[in-house]
Amino acid sequence: MADVHLGARKYGERAFYDDIFQAFEESVEEIVKDRVRALVIAGDLFDSPHPDNATLAFALRKLRELTSRGVKVIAARGEHDTPGRREPSPLDVLAEALEGFHAPQPPPGLKLTSAAECLKAIERMTIIDGKLAFMVYPFFKVSVNERRDIFRALAPCYERRAEELRSLGLSVIFTGHFSLDPVFTYDAIASLTELPKARYVALGHVHDRCVRCVVPPGRPDLWYAYTGSLYPLDVSEAERDHKRGPLIVDLSGDEPVVQEVSIAVRRHVVLDAEVRDPKDVDRVIRAAVGKVARAPNEKEPLVHLRLKVGVKVPSSVVELSASRVSGERGLIIIPHITRVSDEKAGAKALPERGPEPLDPLDVIKAEVGLDELTSKAILDLIVAASEGNEEAIEKVLERLASWPKSLESLRRLAAQ
Repeated sequence: MADVHLGARKYGERAFYDDIFQAFEESVEEIVKDRVRALVIAGDLFDSPHPDNATLAFALRKLRELTSRGVKVIAARGEHDTPGRREPSPLDVLAEALEGFHAPQPPPGLKLTSAAECLKAIERMTIIDGKLAFMVYPFFKVSVNERRDIFRALAPCYERRAEELRSLGLSVIFTGHFSLDPVFTYDAIASLTELPKARYVALGHVHDRCVRCVVPPGRPDLWYAYTGSLYPLDVSEAERDHKRGPLIVDLSGDEPVVQEVSIAVRRHVVLDAEVRDPKDVDRVIRAAVGKVARAPNEKEPLVHLRLKVGVKVPSSVVELSASRVSGERGLIIIPHITRVSDEKAGAKALPERGPEPLDPLDVIKAEVGLDELTSKAILDLIVAASEGNEEAIEKVLERLASWPKSLESLRRLAAQ
């Protein structure tokens, strides 16, 4: 597995938080059914290096279901769950609490110029379980160029360590959290051909699934996979459909056999629309989502609505309309606003326009001093209360209760 992002609250929607919990829980159930020897998590188990208590407790409880059955859990550190240099990681907490959970990291002050020190550090980053040897690559919170330099320094030592482990008759699994050329070139720190010779390479960071999607020249024996994100975390991921869930890898034969385990997640839909007049917002949103029907017993589909919005349309009008239509249609509509100029309005017409309508969202932020997420929630609460929608009121209150910053702001207001 990789890129689980437990604790993520995208766009202020509680659905992301709960859905990721459920997807991870179902993944653990499938892993238990398959009676695997070990679980490799290739980075970003958590969405933050400081997960809330509920998220940390949930991860601890679910992973204990594996370690208590003798399943080794080997976790690489990722971009999201690696804290600053002097802070402990939530993975360290899990490693202390769970026997059989391993999240190794190199010693502080590692001198990359010393081959002896690098080899000693990589020995520390290796977990041996029977005939399996897991080599974990560390994550460094530095620039991409610095990460490339570090990989170039460590790669020969990892290759040497892999050769040593193979000579002992062990199957080597290499895991890390980084991009590789040509799979994902944007922030690649190396190429596929630079990976150490391992029986299997488990990778994270790229959120698209890639099971040996490119076989580099000269490395026909290279078996690797990016599991992809467990749950679609943004619009682009919602557009690119792939199976969600862990990969089960059988290493008993001459070549690894990779089985994709499919975990069902909430349906995500991406739509586009355009609105120039505040009076048309409701009509446009209703028309855009008109064909999205919720099936019986289905969770509310999550609709990413990419809206091109004219300059005269306040953001809060869009937010309030999206919230209202969501309740009517049994959907979760997340508007993604892109401002566009009014092409019909020439420069001479500008002075003739009356004052711009006040944006209630801006008023709350400016006059009351609340952050944007809390302000949006308050507006949603006003709409739900005016409509007498108790279910919507409860959902908004749950959202507010899950944001410590919102609670702190509201307590401050109540005390004034």
